[in-house]
Amino acid sequence: MLQQIASRITSLVKSQPHQKISANRETFRYLLDTANELASREPSALASLINAILRPLQSEHILSVAERVQHAACDPIDLYRLFSPDDFFSVFEENDCLRLDVEGHQLDLAKHIVMPTPWRRAGFVSALASIGYGKTSGQWRQDSNHGVTLLLPWHIGLVTGGNHSITAGILGHEGVLSPTDVLDFTPLLNRVVCDGDYFIDRYSNKPIARAKNGRMAALYEIGRLLMATAHTRMRV
Repeated sequence: MLQQIASRITSLVKSQPHQKISANRETFRYLLDTANELASREPSALASLINAILRPLQSEHILSVAERVQHAACDPIDLYRLFSPDDFFSVFEENDCLRLDVEGHQLDLAKHIVMPTPWRRAGFVSALASIGYGKTSGQWRQDSNHGVTLLLPWHIGLVTGGNHSITAGILGHEGVLSPTDVLDFTPLLNRVVCDGDYFIDRYSNKPIARAKNGRMAALYEIGRLLMATAHTRMRV
C-alpha cells in the first residue's frame, strides 16, 4: 500500500503541466521522498519528520512576542488556513473532518508539536520565569484555561487558550495535556490530494485551493502515509 501511495503522488506531481518546477513543488517532492523512505524502513519515524517540518513554524510563533515591539506578535495559527491561504479548508472543515471524543487522547509537550502564539510580553516573561520544575509555581500542569485542538492523523496540537503557560511547558520540555477538541482529517485526505502547488479534488480532478508552501503541502500528504501505516498495522 505504501508503494502505491508513493507512486500515486509521484504521478500526480509529474502530470501537472508546468514550464518550470516551482520552489514549493521541489520542496514538496524532496520531503515526500524522505517521508516514503522513512515509512518503508520505520513508519514511527514519520513523527520525527513532522516535528522537523513544524518546529520552525512553532518557534516563529513563540518568539514573535519577544522579538517584536509590544502588541505586534504573530496572529494565532488558524486551523482553517493551516495548509492553504485560501478559504477551501474553512468550507470543508465541517463536512470532511471528523470530530472525535477527546477521551484517551493526549499531547506530550516534550514530544509532540503543539503550536501556541503567546501575544503579551509580560505574560510570556512571567510564564517562563515561574512555571516549571524548580520555579516558584512548580512543575507545569494543565488547568481549565488551556485549550488545544488535536489534529489527526499528524498528532499535532493548535493552542486555543493558555498560550503563555503552554509555551512555558513546551520550552521547559515538561507537561502532558488532554486536548479540548479532536479533529480527524481522514475523510478530507481521502477526497483531496496535493501536488505541492495546489489541492486537487479527486472527484472533479480540478484544483480547488493553493498550497501555503512546500512544507505544509508535504505535511498534508504525510497524513496519507500515516493513514496507510496505521491500516497496515491493523492488518498485521
